[in-house]
Amino acid sequence: LLWLVTGQPQLAPLPLRAPLHPEANCYGQLRRVNRTVRPPLEPAAVAKLGHVVFQTVDFGGMAAWYMRHLGLIPTDVQYLADGSPNLAFFRLDLGDAPADHHTFVLAGGIEEKYEHSAYEVIDLDALGQGQNVLRANGHRHLWGIGRHVLGSQLFDYWCDPDGMEFEHYTDGDVFTAGHPTHYVPLELSSIWAWGHDVPASMGVKRDLGTLFKVLRLLRQGRLSLARLRLLGRAMSAPRPWL
Repeated sequence: LLWLVTGQPQLAPLPLRAPLHPEANCYGQLRRVNRTVRPPLEPAAVAKLGHVVFQTVDFGGMAAWYMRHLGLIPTDVQYLADGSPNLAFFRLDLGDAPADHHTFVLAGGIEEKYEHSAYEVIDLDALGQGQNVLRANGHRHLWGIGRHVLGSQLFDYWCDPDGMEFEHYTDGDVFTAGHPTHYVPLELSSIWAWGHDVPASMGVKRDLGTLFKVLRLLRQGRLSLARLRLLGRAMSAPRPWL
């Protein structure tokens, strides 16, 4: 069920400190001399809701609907070993103004499901200090800090008090409307460039509930054994040393 809401009054933005990284000292480019970096230990202030991720059984039909009716632009499309698309990162059409690499992500899978929402923070220090605050207050950490491949964001994943997954991120890619769509194979290794490996808790559950969902889809003709094998191949070990 999808609700499209417009005309809602906007709240005032949360106060944000200035980003620290424009003055980062890199080899050969010293921007910060006779000064130090002391990021405050405080919650990561959210700048905005950046994107949401959904899983669907009908990837082709749902992707076409969002492009046709909302004008979303596919930035990166990932395909299975047989060439069929199964995951897409969509951005808003803002013309010549830069838009986030993705505002909406759609992934083909075995159920209709909300996966997670992601919130942009000001910089890497906000991400790190925010992690310290969440840990100190007993929140459940899932994954991070690391860097994504598609979108390039620095990320940190958590569970909220209801057990729902959310992400804090910073330093993501942006594109104008004319940037061409990029096609890449769907592989687990394409999720992140560095950081700890994806925890098993964020993958497909190997339990009776999942088995029953798969059997139901096979019986209904909404999933084939061939496609199920392709999905399994895409989720194989992401790193050669694993």
